Amino acid sequence: MRRRPRIDWEEEAKKSRQSRIRGLRFTLLGFLAALVALVGAKARNPQLPLRSPLMVLGALVVGTLLMIALLARQDRS
Repeated sequence: MRRRPRIDWEEEAKKSRQSRIRGLRFTLLGFLAALVALVGAKARNPQLPLRSPLMVLGALVVGTLLMIALLARQDRS
């Protein structure tokens, strides 16, 4: 019977941090892409109102940042 290899918890924490940063980059890139799409739509159709979509996008960004902050705080404890 083989023994399991020993787990290096520092290495696992490092991988977890890197994964979290990668996810944050993808999230921010998604928000940027949505903003660029809204600006592009406004450029093609100037009478298109942007206040409502920008408010929704802003609320989504704030909610996401709040969730990230709460999860980071929970990880520290």
